[in-house]
Amino acid sequence: MPELGTGSFTEERRIRATFAQRRNDDRYAWSTPAYVFMMQGIERQLLALLSRNGMSCLSGKRILEIGCGTGHWLREFVKWGAHPQDVVGMDLLADRVSEASALCAQGVQLFCGSAAALPLPAASFDLVAQFTVFTSILEPGLKRRVALEIV
Repeated sequence: MPELGTGSFTEERRIRATFAQRRNDDRYAWSTPAYVFMMQGIERQLLALLSRNGMSCLSGKRILEIGCGTGHWLREFVKWGAHPQDVVGMDLLADRVSEASALCAQGVQLFCGSAAALPLPAASFDLVAQFTVFTSILEPGLKRRVALEIV
């Protein structure tokens, strides 16, 4: 696993603070039509991407989501046929992991941690997803470490 430098810890601290401010932001609420429209567009694109890559059936596929937040996409993967015990989510923010735990199906595995140092065996997933992680990281070195972990 890559070592985390001081800059990475500072960047992760900045990310935590930024997302803490977004907690009650109506732009990210299901009651906001623009948000619903955006999420439905992402869903259509993701389903098409899975289909084009021979993964329209998620049954038996091991899936990891980096930056799972409150588990929206984890729940979608299960809805689309993944077995809960094959779905894993991680997030930098403990409160998001707690909320995801309350919302996700029993068996979905969740943990809090840094995407730059995943405590998971290499090549143990069929699908690794991330949706907003790289747009949230400003420090290039941390982006590189996260990308290496995902690969």
